[in-house]
Amino acid sequence: MSEAIKQGVVLPTGKRGINKNWVNQKFLMLGQGGVGKSHFWSCGEKTLFLQTEPGLNALEVEAVELRDWDDFVEAGGLLVKALGTEAFRWDTLVIDTVDNWVNMANEKVISDGREKFSKMEINGIGDIPNGAGWFQATNLVATYLRKLAALPMAVVLIGHHNQKKVKELSREYDKSTISIGGNMGIQLLHWSDHTLYIEGKMVGDNLKRKVWTLPSQLREGKSRGGIVPNGMEWDDDMGVNYKKIRGLFT
Repeated sequence: MSEAIKQGVVLPTGKRGINKNWVNQKFLMLGQGGVGKSHFWSCGEKTLFLQTEPGLNALEVEAVELRDWDDFVEAGGLLVKALGTEAFRWDTLVIDTVDNWVNMANEKVISDGREKFSKMEINGIGDIPNGAGWFQATNLVATYLRKLAALPMAVVLIGHHNQKKVKELSREYDKSTISIGGNMGIQLLHWSDHTLYIEGKMVGDNLKRKVWTLPSQLREGKSRGGIVPNGMEWDDDMGVNYKKIRGLFT
């Protein structure tokens, strides 16, 4: 993926306002499988999916299916090439799911490691000497997150969640957080402007959903500037839910 055109440095003349421009936002959406994460983002009229796993067949979407990291880099290059033309018609880019996207990055690092250390048996990222594999994978993902954020599009990562043990001084508790562990998971949580945790509960025959954007002992959540309110209840109509959140931005 090519670098965006570098702009000259300009000193500010005063404070800038809160940035609510949609195309400048970075989202991480977490929640249980089947709660409607992909369905939610499919309601955007100008949304492009980078699909890393099956699951979109029941939805009407514009999507590029990615088999590996090279496919991702090629797709990103095509987006950059289309900038400023009629071919660039999207305002939202969704990676579905970030779990498999990270796996693709890991496989790329493993493949490169096998070439570099041809005399060693490299079966996993941990086999690359001196912990370099984990560092390279984290750095690879961080580099491309910066490139994606430079595009005039909101960037969305859809992820799975896990219950993890959290130790804090003398207490230990379970927290629902991103399934990706280690520094990679921490990096992804820090990257987002808005971490939307979607909680679904069955009430009779109906699935009731809430959007949490404040972190707690139970779950992740974040919305810089408090733009997305905590505890929003979702309607049964996913299009209505999308419009509610999209309407919070310009």
